[in-house]
Amino acid sequence: MNNKEKKAFKIPEKTLKDNYKKYVKYNSILDKLSCGSVAWFVVFVWGMILGVTTPSFCFQCEEEQNINAVQAVGQRARDLYYPISNGWYIQTNPKFNGTNKLFKYKYDAQHKGKFSPRPLWYVNMAMLLWAACWLTVVGAKQRRLNKTQEKAVETLLKMPFVGIADVKIVKKLMEFAPDVIYRMAKANRVYFDTLSGTSVAADMHYDIINDDAMRQMVVEIMAGYLDSHPKDLEKVMTVCTKRTIPHKMLKDRMARVRQ
Repeated sequence: MNNKEKKAFKIPEKTLKDNYKKYVKYNSILDKLSCGSVAWFVVFVWGMILGVTTPSFCFQCEEEQNINAVQAVGQRARDLYYPISNGWYIQTNPKFNGTNKLFKYKYDAQHKGKFSPRPLWYVNMAMLLWAACWLTVVGAKQRRLNKTQEKAVETLLKMPFVGIADVKIVKKLMEFAPDVIYRMAKANRVYFDTLSGTSVAADMHYDIINDDAMRQMVVEIMAGYLDSHPKDLEKVMTVCTKRTIPHKMLKDRMARVRQ
């Protein structure tokens, strides 16, 4: 097959999906939660609690507008997310002496429609903006990682038939999804057999010699095979010699497996 024919070669869709389920470890946003994410969540929750419980309402204003406790909480919650006043706004208490409230709600019909955000509105919006950026960036990375794992599955499924059609993609696979190669080789000896002496392996020989990522991928296949066939060490070493794979690379990889 020429390169064009190799790239056009397709694995049946059902086979692909079955192998995706078996070998791809799909990542989600939850996998990336860290101490910083937990701290953000704690601060956000406390901000919400403070936001719906403070500041207090002017008693005179409450009587004038018939504000009850439920309506007061609703007003505070509204103002956490909506900065345009509906008449109520927060005023600094000019008579604050350390014993009374520094901030209080006050009602003024002329204040309706004005941009009058609460201090916590700024905090809330900053935290929501940070969360949106984090979700966008992390979500994009997770999707790319999932796609790379799927590409690793597809590449290895094709290998016994056409070898490696696109050597450039191997570098990315070895950077982000070497464990997929390892697990597939551990479960299926066909990949080791492919490297043992078929015409496909002969076609791959030049790339194995000249491309670091290809050598690393072959080592992953050898290590995965040895993990499930430990008695075949001599056979594996023979193939390494035949395919110009330094024995030390495989020994170092197997040492990491045993750790």
